[in-house]
Amino acid sequence: MKRIIKIILRILGFIGALYIWLLFTYNTLDRSIQAQKATNGGYLPNKFSFLILAFIIFFFLAIPILSKKICFVSIASKVIFGLMLVIGLIVYFSAIK
Repeated sequence: MKRIIKIILRILGFIGALYIWLLFTYNTLDRSIQAQKATNGGYLPNKFSFLILAFIIFFFLAIPILSKKICFVSIASKVIFGLMLVIGLIVYFSAIK
C-alpha cells in the first residue's frame, strides 16, 4: 500500500513540476520583433526553459538514468534525458540575443 501511494505522489509531483514549467515557459516567452520575424509571427521560448525541463526529467527519472542495468526503462529514460539535454543546449546557444 505504501508503495502505491509513493508512486502516485511521485506522478503527481511530476505533473506539478511540468505544470510549473509550462507556466514559467509561457511567462518568459520571447515576444520581441526579432523573435516574430524568425518564426513568422510566433514566439520563441526562453533559452533556459528546455534546460530546466531536462533537469526536471532527470530529477524524476534519476534512478533509471543512473542505474547500470540494461533494461528498456533504463535505456528509454537515458535517451529521453539525453535528447532533452541536447535540445536544451541547442536552444540555449542559438537563442536570439
